[in-house]
Amino acid sequence: ALHCAARGGHDGICEWLLDKGCDVNGMDKDKYAPLVAACRYGHESTCVLLLSRGASATLPGLSGNTPLYFAAHNGFASLCKLLIENGALANVNDKDQYGNTILGLAAQSGSEEVVNVLLDAGVDINTANSIDSTPLMIAAESAYFNICKALLAKGADLSLVDSLGNSALATASYAGSLQICELFVEAGSDVGVVNLKGNTALHCATLASQVSSQMSIV
Repeated sequence: ALHCAARGGHDGICEWLLDKGCDVNGMDKDKYAPLVAACRYGHESTCVLLLSRGASATLPGLSGNTPLYFAAHNGFASLCKLLIENGALANVNDKDQYGNTILGLAAQSGSEEVVNVLLDAGVDINTANSIDSTPLMIAAESAYFNICKALLAKGADLSLVDSLGNSALATASYAGSLQICELFVEAGSDVGVVNLKGNTALHCATLASQVSSQMSIV
């Protein structure tokens, strides 16, 4: 019942159930605590209540995902900040079952606010996923310029490559983002890096039929 109330953001019912003895860290059938239910749907006041009653900000579910994972994945920046203030950084660099970090998921979702909250908290900026894509590559793939800029400002490494040998610049070239290509080159990206197929960023832009990206690199 507490999970249902938390999922719906019903603070009064949550408080009443807790007063009646419900376990604030009790697990549902998927091994998630009520705090995760509240985080999934962005119910910040419910999260505040649960945390004040002893909810763990780091308790993972069956798949290993924490409350912060769900808050970040769904773009709830202020909720991420709340969780971090309550100890969620303890396992912030852990990966999910697909090898994604919380920062990588935030970059993928395009939530600039969440990315900045995580960066300000000092998360590992270059931790890659299961195919060796860094948060910078992930943001570049979706052409999220502001996120790429924020990651670079905090020290994202342009020299890293993914499992196919693609750099962040090559990824931006595939995506056809002239603006991001210019950003990376101006920041010192090596335009001559060759991936496992023997292609440079210029080849990647050509393969993706993105003439604007070619103009930036030449």
